[in-house]
Amino acid sequence: MNLLYKSSKNVKELSPNHFSSNKLNSQLKPNLNQPSLIIFYAHWCPHCHSPHITELMEALGQTLPKKTNISVAAFNCDFNNKHRDIAQNMQINGFPTIRFYNKNNKMSEYNGPREIKPLLEFLLQNS
Repeated sequence: MNLLYKSSKNVKELSPNHFSSNKLNSQLKPNLNQPSLIIFYAHWCPHCHSPHITELMEALGQTLPKKTNISVAAFNCDFNNKHRDIAQNMQINGFPTIRFYNKNNKMSEYNGPREIKPLLEFLLQNS
């Protein structure tokens, strides 16, 4: 299956329709109307499919929306040409890439350990 989180009830699988650009520049941003943690992945990437990453995103998807206003989502950067164009526009260069978009749609990229505690600390610092 090419969409890793399609059957997840905790992580929303995004489509190209979830992204729009600012008229002042052509940089795409997610259009989710709330703060969002997004994992950008490729269906062929073994790191993206590791239980460590998928379980981390599922756990965050289960707890964050209940305790905060942060949604958890995923985007397959290599599903088709439209997906690849969005990833290229957003300068996604490696997989998985985890980004947080706050309520003002300001992006912060997470480069820390793929564990719940440091990721939650990152979210608190960037909310």
